[in-house]
Amino acid sequence: METALARALNDLALIRRRAALDVSNAHMTAIADLGKALLAFKDAIEAAITVDTRDVNALRAGLELALLQLIAVLERSRRRIHELDTAQQTRVQP
Repeated sequence: METALARALNDLALIRRRAALDVSNAHMTAIADLGKALLAFKDAIEAAITVDTRDVNALRAGLELALLQLIAVLERSRRRIHELDTAQQTRVQP
């Protein structure tokens, strides 16, 4: 009886460790995916900065494209990233 109890407790501890590892891996994967998605946005902003043009419309079109890329990244990660409503003027409490 004690052996069965000890085995069950060991199994439970193993399940807890595996679950914690799965959660940790999921967090790391989510952060890596977000980072990869933000790289395209960063590249678009850098391209807009380095373009040597006096055409404001071309610069605006490039920035609008970068904004669309950022919006797409935020939409894909909507569960984790939320836009703040600045009209409410609420302060975030730590």
